[in-house]
Amino acid sequence: MNRFELEVPGITRAEYFQACRLNAKRLYTILGCSMVVLCGIITLATDNWSLKALLWPVGIFVFCVAAWEILYRASYKDQLAELNPPVRYDFTPKEWKVENNGVQNTVNWKGTTKLKKTKDCLFLYNNDASSSLLPRRLMSQQQIDLLEKWFRDSRADAKAFQKKELNRERAEFRANHPGLRLGRRGPAWGPFRKR
Repeated sequence: MNRFELEVPGITRAEYFQACRLNAKRLYTILGCSMVVLCGIITLATDNWSLKALLWPVGIFVFCVAAWEILYRASYKDQLAELNPPVRYDFTPKEWKVENNGVQNTVNWKGTTKLKKTKDCLFLYNNDASSSLLPRRLMSQQQIDLLEKWFRDSRADAKAFQKKELNRERAEFRANHPGLRLGRRGPAWGPFRKR
């Protein structure tokens, strides 16, 4: 099989929650590391290894995680209305296309930064922040294996392709904003603003 199409008529509650948890992993990691550092500072400052000293930072972490979980569970219906199904995908060994409401986007496999699997979903990332959610219930195991194979096969050329794309974006940014200096992850602000 060198090509297959997939139509996603909508996503279930469990699939939406898995997507939210996957997106929140970075937030949880940063928050958890901050709490560990804060606990370490409190312990060193008070010279006390009691559980009372750790209660506030751990409590703040638990509160933030619980608040995030409540927020995304409460926003489930609003998000479904924004998704506007159906979404159609067309996969080939070179690229994949996604079409929603007549708008089509083509992503080269070399430009796909990540492929992640959860219990119910497959996520294709076309950049570090956004992904396409593919419900596994709508796909056969052969189709999932093909996607993984095409993604793996593209890794040899992916770094060069992504570097070329980054250089093109940086050149375009410099042309449009000649007074700003670019840092590693984007425009540099504050005292580093000027070139």
